Amino acid sequence: MTKRDWYHEVSVPWLEARRTVLTATEIKKLVPEWKRMLKKPGELSLGFAALWGEKNSFDWPLDPASYGPAARGHWMEPFAIDEYNDANRSGFRHWDDCIICRGVVGFSPDGMDIAQTSADVKLDVVGSQLMSGSGDKMPAPKAIIEVKSYEPAGHTKAVFTKKGERDEEMQIAVAFHVLPTLESATLLFFNPSHPVPMYAEQYTRDDLVDKIIVVEAIADMYEETAERCEKLARVPLARPKVTEDDVWHEFMRAMESDRNVFSVRGGAYG
Repeated sequence: MTKRDWYHEVSVPWLEARRTVLTATEIKKLVPEWKRMLKKPGELSLGFAALWGEKNSFDWPLDPASYGPAARGHWMEPFAIDEYNDANRSGFRHWDDCIICRGVVGFSPDGMDIAQTSADVKLDVVGSQLMSGSGDKMPAPKAIIEVKSYEPAGHTKAVFTKKGERDEEMQIAVAFHVLPTLESATLLFFNPSHPVPMYAEQYTRDDLVDKIIVVEAIADMYEETAERCEKLARVPLARPKVTEDDVWHEFMRAMESDRNVFSVRGGAYG
């Protein structure tokens, strides 16, 4: 089979919106630090503070490109949802480049039982509605679908992993935390080339209650850490006149100057 060079670009405004909240990936990485800090009440978590620093730094570059398995998985999502809908007579709608937020936590749905009618990249949960900054409103969903399109080895492991032991369940737990109206979530593993091309697991809130509690606890610790970090940010030693972007452009000018000098010398002595 010819090698496939998968490529995809996400929305930069969506990436910027993700910086404003904790995502499932970040929450999962914070679990060991959260457990460690439970033994040190009152102390500032450097791990949580480090994440706050990354999220709030100016001029920090955002790369919208993905390649290989990550890009392949993104392209598979709408096809996987269509195939699942056909096989199960369900009505999930594909969603893309939109983060749903409640408090300091957010998640980006692959599909929900409502259509993506707003062009905004960030929607806030307000009661039983989703609201955008531009005033768009829609009812909050009661069901979502999370798609994972791994390559054959990863797909096989995911399909045969027991319910309750899957790494992907943290993403589902985050969705339940963000959406109080959510009644069910479908985790769909999809690989059309595999002997088991589709496998789905259904989750209710009760299935993931322990993980949801962890999400809530980490959100609380992050919020407390952010407040402490913001106090220091309000009274900095000094505000530099130069930005990282300024230094970068100076670096590029210096590199270009060095290349020009080398080119002239090469012409004279080559």
